[in-house]
Amino acid sequence: MGSSEIERGENMSIHDYLSEALALIVLMGFALLSLFKLEKTNSVFAPYLRNRKLRIAVAIFMSLFFFPVVALIAQFFDIQSLAAKAWELSPKRRYFAEIRQRVIFDAETQAELRRNFREIKVGDLRIRLKKGRPERGHPAERIISGSSDGSEANSWSADLKASLDRLAKLLPGSPPLPVIEVRELYDSHGYFNNLFSLAINSDSDEPLRTIMHELTHLYLLWALIPGLPVDCPRWLNEGLSEHLSGEAMHDAQDWARYAMVRQQTLVDLDEVSPAFSWSGYAVEWHARDAVAMLLDRIDETTLHRMISGLRLARPFHSVYAIVTGQPFENFADDWKESFRRLRVLESLPKADVLLRLTWLAENRGFVEVQQLLRGLPVHRLSKEEQELVMGRARLFEAAKCHNRGDNLEALGWIRRVNPDLPWSDSVRKQIESARSSILAIEPSSRTDWRLPDKEKSSFSEEERFFAWLLSIFVCGLIVAFYSVLRAWLVTRLKRYWLTPSSRTAFRWLVVGITGLAGGWFLRFLVISMIPYAGLVALSDLHRIMLAEVLVIILWLVLAWQLDRWQSQSGEVQTRWSSPEAESQAGIGRNLLAFLVVGILPPLLASYQNGWRVMGLEAAQIWFAAILFLALTAAFGLVVWQAAILWKDGAGSNVGPVLVYALFRGGLAADPYGSLFALVAGWQLLKLARRTQSPSFAILGDLLLCGPALLLCTGWFPACDPVGGYWYGGGSALIWWLPAALILLLLCDAGRKCCRPG
Repeated sequence: MGSSEIERGENMSIHDYLSEALALIVLMGFALLSLFKLEKTNSVFAPYLRNRKLRIAVAIFMSLFFFPVVALIAQFFDIQSLAAKAWELSPKRRYFAEIRQRVIFDAETQAELRRNFREIKVGDLRIRLKKGRPERGHPAERIISGSSDGSEANSWSADLKASLDRLAKLLPGSPPLPVIEVRELYDSHGYFNNLFSLAINSDSDEPLRTIMHELTHLYLLWALIPGLPVDCPRWLNEGLSEHLSGEAMHDAQDWARYAMVRQQTLVDLDEVSPAFSWSGYAVEWHARDAVAMLLDRIDETTLHRMISGLRLARPFHSVYAIVTGQPFENFADDWKESFRRLRVLESLPKADVLLRLTWLAENRGFVEVQQLLRGLPVHRLSKEEQELVMGRARLFEAAKCHNRGDNLEALGWIRRVNPDLPWSDSVRKQIESARSSILAIEPSSRTDWRLPDKEKSSFSEEERFFAWLLSIFVCGLIVAFYSVLRAWLVTRLKRYWLTPSSRTAFRWLVVGITGLAGGWFLRFLVISMIPYAGLVALSDLHRIMLAEVLVIILWLVLAWQLDRWQSQSGEVQTRWSSPEAESQAGIGRNLLAFLVVGILPPLLASYQNGWRVMGLEAAQIWFAAILFLALTAAFGLVVWQAAILWKDGAGSNVGPVLVYALFRGGLAADPYGSLFALVAGWQLLKLARRTQSPSFAILGDLLLCGPALLLCTGWFPACDPVGGYWYGGGSALIWWLPAALILLLLCDAGRKCCRPG
């Protein structure tokens, strides 16, 4: 943001956050100990505190975050005034300080605009501006309203409409467009944090770039909403916004030619997404360059297929491999090599470095140049050359200040500029006038980048104390309500579950929601939210593996819980075999048939695609196979065991088959594969009930779907990470349809074990 960027609060390191977390734990422990002591020493409170001490401590802990949560909810619904009040009442901690200042300032400017505004329509967009003639110090208002030049205004509107058409064509869906509010912002060019309004800083001299950047976030969010995405890499999200906003400003050619970063800022693509949470520099350039390379390699149809894959709860690491037929690691390595060769200052010849720095100084300003020159050895660029570049950057900032009427700030920029540098006569004359007249350099009345008084608060200490008591009371009610509701639900659920008359369909609904929805939630937290939280301990592939391990644990815990409930109900548990099992003659032939049926579709798909080798690393294939084995076994211990026990009632057959189809086929990315999963689930159900053992059904599942996982990379089975040796194509495989028909026609030796239900 150039020289107008404010000094932010001190950035907190990971050690600071860990210290705060430790302090909260200590506070919780101290609160519990105090309650224990109070229970022993005071007979008045003892009856109330008995069995409630932990709940009271939890309520006190929740009260610390009560007002921040209220503020976030208010911001989501675009109630900035309520959000500002809530942030004011939040605890005075370092990690809340900057957010509080920002929201309070933005709430004031929003209220001021909404009291007195006019609207301009550009296509379907509504843009709100302050009433009256735009001030000279608000270039965004001038550009948008077109008061400076009619032809320029027409050109700006045409560029905005063309950019919106490009965005609508590139990303599927037509989201409801928010109102764009042009007003003063605390420390950003713009932001989009709800579906009702989008804020643009009136001080910005590139409102089109900011509008398109934020609208790209909205369109991408809307494109993913129809499904259940577990992953949208932040580098893709931010990089696409940077790329399309750059296209709107027609700077793609200049950016590709002059963009540059330092060696110490270079990170792997796995680390780009978390790097947005660091205090580093040029992360946006990493993301934009990666997206530019991605769009060079794929067309719009392929991008739409990627988005469709992300909708279906598959991670980007797998979707990229399935859609393009290449491991994502290949793309990441190619991008980093290209970025290092074309963008890293230390890798470029001196003449090219000087050319790029000069362009950046004259077109981007002081901050970007300063970051590139910081600590640069003199053998790369002499001190004189560095001073020359910095002088040009200062003149660029001075000209910007002059254009918006900030003569005092312009004077500050040119104080250290070499007078021999050529620069605008109009700026020179204005600054000369400023030097000679104290009135010309008086700070103007405008409040751009004004910081709220940190000590000033609209609440007294007494009001803050009563607000804190209110938060404890409300959190106490929430904890009490949750405790009562949880006890009621557990009692009813357990009683209903253990009654002989309990419906089988209800049981399968509980199993499906707990296992499948719980697995989706774990994948979402580990694969998507970890990088958004700024944690870089694991790569994309290792996050997928960690998520799958947690899903395996979830299914094992579910198996243990079902065993407990079933043992209490008196139903017989059958783990591996049972005296009630029918003759197992012919089981070997069935398993061999399963293997043949499972091998044919991936081999035919690989042949259809020319036996194209995927090139996945051996370690990934091995890990994919191990996780597949473990997850299949954990799933089978729940589903096939339950299918053996719950043989009667409505849903006794349909329930396990549907759960299996959703487990193996996902959200039907390959409809033929999902149809095959339905038939396979039916055959495995019969096998489990015929043998009265889940082990044979687990083995049959491995034989039916294991070959596809190892031989060919495709949408089915929906297992992550992918591990196929050959490429099976990025679309649905028709070969699963005849395989489903063959499987359906297999000898039905156990039909009498599957009563209609």
